[in-house]
Amino acid sequence: MRKTIAIAALTVAAVLAGLAPAGPAAASDTVVLQTLRIDEFTQTAGQSSWAGSAQNRLLGASWEFDGGEFTFRVPGGRDDLYPMTGTYTVEDDVAEFTASSSSSSANGSASADISGEIDLDTGRTAFDWNASSGSAAVVYGTGYATASTSGYTGEVTLG
Repeated sequence: MRKTIAIAALTVAAVLAGLAPAGPAAASDTVVLQTLRIDEFTQTAGQSSWAGSAQNRLLGASWEFDGGEFTFRVPGGRDDLYPMTGTYTVEDDVAEFTASSSSSSANGSASADISGEIDLDTGRTAFDWNASSGSAAVVYGTGYATASTSGYTGEVTLG
């Protein structure tokens, strides 16, 4: 397993730095990684019952890096918030990424964001992932409103 992670980290480093080796990896600047495992996971906001679902989505997540653009996809996420898109940069042995999305309707809005960094020597990826939503309505003169926020931080291994 350690050798696989080292190879994945080396490939990620090469592609993100624009130094892909000759062969199949050189045909595209795009690299798509999957979450191999969750190494650390802490819920920072939201109901504790949401943590299991968030971990399942994180385990199924794909992390796409393409020419400075970053896309984060999760299975079972809201269609109006996922995938999130943003940017990444590489400096020395660290790739920093950030992505966000938002959605609004006549009676509510929602947003999500993720940011973090990949240690290109180890493949370990630290992240901070947040989402919030709110809605309001007036029914027969009575106002109703709901709001929710979720937040997670941790480390995953990508490959």
